[in-house]
Amino acid sequence: MIVMTQAVNAQVAEDAEFAQFVLNAIKKFNSKNWGNVQSDSIELNNTDPKSALGIYKNSKGENIWIKSDDCGNHCVQTVMYPSEY
Repeated sequence: MIVMTQAVNAQVAEDAEFAQFVLNAIKKFNSKNWGNVQSDSIELNNTDPKSALGIYKNSKGENIWIKSDDCGNHCVQTVMYPSEY
């Protein structure tokens, strides 16, 4: 399941370019392309993708994070701004 914070969702609804950026970031995350994380985080993400963090920056310099959380029988991916973590 993929969820977005209220702030990310509002920007997705208002800005088609940002919405495409978020969609592309989700695709990268699901392909184990973790974006701009440090090398030690890449190793951790690859070891346990159900608890992974991806960091993505668009051409305007805006960052989003995608955090995966294992909730037992399902996994939740949350798209958020770094300030919302």
